Amino acid sequence: MNKLKELLQKDYVILDGGMGTMLQAAGMKMGETPEMLNITEPELLISIHEQYLKAGADIIYANTFGGNSYKLEQCGHSDLETQHSAPTMFNPNDVNI
Repeated sequence: MNKLKELLQKDYVILDGGMGTMLQAAGMKMGETPEMLNITEPELLISIHEQYLKAGADIIYANTFGGNSYKLEQCGHSDLETQHSAPTMFNPNDVNI
């Protein structure tokens, strides 16, 4: 059985929390593009994902909420660059929980 089917057999599934809130707490400034951190600070995102997994999250979302071409072209990157970097930088099997 795949992991998603296993999760759906549970009475409840816990999702991660607010990525933006965690990024601001870690020092991200107002107006900064969170999706750019997928490229510039992947270790920060990995740390936040690890915190959510250790807190009991079953599902972790990629940091791509606002990753659209209009927004990211202003940063000199494409939406595909930031979206492709997010899932490849983190392997939840590497986390010791």
